[in-house]
Amino acid sequence: MKNRLQKLPIDHSSFEIIREDGLLYVDKTFYIHQMLEEGRYFFMARPRRFGKSLMVSALKCFFGNRKELFDGLWIAGNGDWEWAEYPVISFDFNEIGHHTPDIFETDLERNLSVTAQHYDVSLEAPSLKGKFGELLRDLRQKTGKPVIILIDEYDKPIIDHLGKGPEGMETAKANRDILKYFLGTMKGGDTVPSDIRRRKLKTVSRNTFGNWQRKAVCPNPIHWRNFAAIMTDTAFPKKRYMFTIPFPYSGPSVIWN
Repeated sequence: MKNRLQKLPIDHSSFEIIREDGLLYVDKTFYIHQMLEEGRYFFMARPRRFGKSLMVSALKCFFGNRKELFDGLWIAGNGDWEWAEYPVISFDFNEIGHHTPDIFETDLERNLSVTAQHYDVSLEAPSLKGKFGELLRDLRQKTGKPVIILIDEYDKPIIDHLGKGPEGMETAKANRDILKYFLGTMKGGDTVPSDIRRRKLKTVSRNTFGNWQRKAVCPNPIHWRNFAAIMTDTAFPKKRYMFTIPFPYSGPSVIWN
């Protein structure tokens, strides 16, 4: 019997489902290794359907020590990496309610509580930002490992309300301010030291991330080449799309989508 082509992962962005169901996966794990070697803080900018959420899902499985899902892939047989489970805080803003600012804050707090329960950590801080900082510190202290933060669709609580009149604009601004306040917790880099770093990288959404951001610096072309194919249907770089921006930072490892 002739070998049958693998089924395409139509409408699937779960790395776990794709690998367990034997769906076609273009191996991008080389770039996970590149991230570990060259940075700690990444912003991945692509149009829709370029595999951003799939990469975030793969990173979650990788840092969750789901080694069996990576059998036969590049990173399973290459790279200087000791497989281990790292504490992961994941924010998928597709699943976090943001219809109103109050709902947005409530769902962010719920997301933190679910993560805390998973790692058997108690959150006692009264404020949302305080709970986030407490979770970062406690996970670091409990596991002795760097905390990995994965953020998917970070701008959804803002752009979903644009073009919906004055009321929608007010909601978008309020949600932006909540994000600025909440994610500013990661500025306190001394609380969560990391062992996985050489170059530090940063995003460019200045209004959202506020005072702790800096002006964009023209990226080194070598970084464009190194990450150009991270979200295409090719296995190795062909075009220079990925941009990275160095800046001083000593906090948790963060992957932005």
